[in-house]
Parts: sequence; structure tokens; C-alpha cells
Amino acid sequence: MSMDQLYTDALKELEEVKAERDEYRNHLAVIADMTGNKGDIGAAHEGVNAVIEECGALAAHLESLTSLWTELGYSMADGNDDAGQLWQALENLFASKSAASLARRDALKQAQGMNKAADIIANKAEAYNAEHGKTDPETGHREYPCDGAEYYNEMMELADELRQQAEGLR
Repeated sequence: MSMDQLYTDALKELEEVKAERDEYRNHLAVIADMTGNKGDIGAAHEGVNAVIEECGALAAHLESLTSLWTELGYSMADGNDDAGQLWQALENLFASKSAASLARRDALKQAQGMNKAADIIANKAEAYNAEHGKTDPETGHREYPCDGAEYYNEMMELADELRQQAEGLR
């Protein structure tokens, strides 16, 4: 195979990969719009991963329930006295898994809320920067009236702290 053919094949493969990437990004953009994260495909990606993780946990939980339910049905049909113990085990499993699943869901929602709050604070800081900040032509540093630099920096630090706390919840 000639170098030209290898190059042509590599370019073709690269174009196919780019097309797949673009299709994935377009899907994430649609998901971002649907979830209220318009334009933020990173948040959409995180949301999709969270849903996939929740689906996996739910499937595992359903499998456990199905197994116990089947055992309970066989035990009851056989007149087995252990049916009460199986029923209790089923109730305990359901209660513990449900509580863990709800706690995980609540933590993810809290993390999303914290990220949204961080975005609002960062946008407010950037709006302040755009309205009041000026670049000194000699030094290239941003300057603000009074304690404006401190205000801007504190707002950006607060946004970063919220994002870090949100990451800890995931």
C-alpha cells in the first residue's frame, strides 16, 4: 500500500471520528437544553453519566429484589416457614437500598444546585469586571474603583469553593 493511500485512509478515518464526536456533542447540546443547562455540554455530560450510574444501581437493586421475590414465592408455595424471614429480608433490602439511592440522588441534585450557584456568582463577578474594571495600558493589570479588585476576587473564589464542594458530593 502506498504512502498516499495510507494518508488518504488515515484522513478518512479521522473524518469519521470527527463526525462521531460532533454527533455526540450535538446530542449533549440537546440534553443540555432539555435539562436547563443550555450551552453547557459539560453539565449535560455529567448529568448523563449520573443517570447511567443511577440506572446501573437501579438494575442491580431490581435484580436483588427479583431474586428474593422468586425465593419467597417458592418458599410460600412449598409451605416453608422461612417465608416470613425471606419477606423480612426483602423489606430490609428494599429499605436500605432505597435510602441509599435517595441519598445519592439528593447529593447529585445538591451538587447541581451548587454548580448553578457558582455560575451565577461567577457571572455576577464577570459583569462587575466588564462594567467597572479597566486595564492599565502601562502594566496590563485590571484596575477597579475602591476595593473592586478585592470584591471581584472574593466572588471568583466563592464560585470556585462552591464548585469544589459540589465535586465532593459526586
